[in-house]
Amino acid sequence: MKTPDSAPHWRRNVRTLAGLFGAPLVWILQMSISEPLAENSCIGHSALAGLWQSLPLALKLFSFLCVATGLLSGLAAHRMWDDAAEQEAGDGRRRFMARLALMSSFLFIVAIIFTACAAFLVTPCQSH
Repeated sequence: MKTPDSAPHWRRNVRTLAGLFGAPLVWILQMSISEPLAENSCIGHSALAGLWQSLPLALKLFSFLCVATGLLSGLAAHRMWDDAAEQEAGDGRRRFMARLALMSSFLFIVAIIFTACAAFLVTPCQSH
């Protein structure tokens, strides 16, 4: 049987997970997908030539999606912080988790943005 308090508790747990682990997971996903694709695009297989021509645009769109998802994680962390600030002084664990989520999200959002800059500033097959 559901209690009226179970829905906000469930949402708070999801917000905590999204705030703490959302931006780091997005950065790991961004690095795991975009870097190997950019590296392999310089191989020059003739059968895949059409696919590799659209790769710079795909990498830019994927980078934009990663930045947006990281910002959503930061928003979840900010909401955690707002909720923790409204609580009474005895709940230090919630404030600690909210502060940790804010710092983690900020750090990895910056990392996501710097990684995305590579897709916008450097062509995948740039000659040395």
